[in-house]
Amino acid sequence: MINHIRTLLFNQSASSFGQHRILYHRTSPSLQYLLGEQYVPPDFKPVTVSSQLEPVYYTLLSPTAPRLQRNYVVGSLMDILHTADLEKYVFRHDPRVTYIPGDIRYRYMFDSDVRVSRYGTYDCQMQYTKMGDWTHLPLVGDMFTWSISPSKGRVSITDYTGRTMVGDLRFNLASISSKVSLIPGFLDIYFKAPAGVIDTTSDKFLLGVANVEPFDIGALVSRLQFELGRSPRTAQFLFAGKSPYEKDMEVFKSLWDSYPDTVYQLAGLTLALGYKLDECR
Repeated sequence: MINHIRTLLFNQSASSFGQHRILYHRTSPSLQYLLGEQYVPPDFKPVTVSSQLEPVYYTLLSPTAPRLQRNYVVGSLMDILHTADLEKYVFRHDPRVTYIPGDIRYRYMFDSDVRVSRYGTYDCQMQYTKMGDWTHLPLVGDMFTWSISPSKGRVSITDYTGRTMVGDLRFNLASISSKVSLIPGFLDIYFKAPAGVIDTTSDKFLLGVANVEPFDIGALVSRLQFELGRSPRTAQFLFAGKSPYEKDMEVFKSLWDSYPDTVYQLAGLTLALGYKLDECR
């Protein structure tokens, strides 16, 4: 199957890919890369995730995860597999892929106009005065358009589908802040004026925007360790290989159990999950 491991991890039908592509890509073909969309074989049917695999699979991908989040998480997992010297295991079932390993354009879905960064990176400057004047700078990017209206006390963001999200500006003597949740529980964007930047003589401040990397490997590995720790049956099932992949599964289990690097730990678990999903087809 083309894009074998990625297709299994993504676990969405080919028809959903076709509908999504037609809906959003007809006028802007390049948007496919920003959305993280990749080819799904037309005969692929989503796998029913077994109860033994649910604690692992749903820790990686919530059953209610929107398509944008699903593409981002699976894209991040595939990046790890292709850059951790484990690529041969990705190609074990089928070496055919339609994507370029290491192509991170899908990350531009956030980087284009709100840079993915730890809190403290400010990407814009705006000016506010007591009279309510504002340097109105709606920033139009590939994925989001955002603007701020202090007179209404709001930050608004419109995404690529036309959906608008609003956050309230909160003012106090030291700072101004707001948060807008683009994907609840996955991606929040913070607008904030850091303490000490307000000039009391001219009533001006700088307002910046930052968001936290939505894919935290360390935190994800900790959650997976917790899930497997409380479900030994899941851990045993996950790494139990069938012919001819028993040796591969031993490698994956060794990476998860013993390797000191969380990237390789996650890679081992992800490959084991992909192989088990293949068994469930």
